[in-house]
Amino acid sequence: MSGRKSMIPWRSQVWIHQSIPNSELKIFEETEGGGHFMFIENSEKFNRRVLQFLSQQNQSIQGG
Repeated sequence: MSGRKSMIPWRSQVWIHQSIPNSELKIFEETEGGGHFMFIENSEKFNRRVLQFLSQQNQSIQGG
């Protein structure tokens, strides 16, 4: 995850995402708390996205 207004350019996260198999990339917009600390700035959305990813990975592992 990255944010459009993060001090770390969000485009760098695209390269990281492309380098990690089975990864997903979510860019938080500025209006969504898309700074450097999305887990604080929009913890509800951040946590929901993390849980969604983990659930998908769990289903994949279990063959579902």
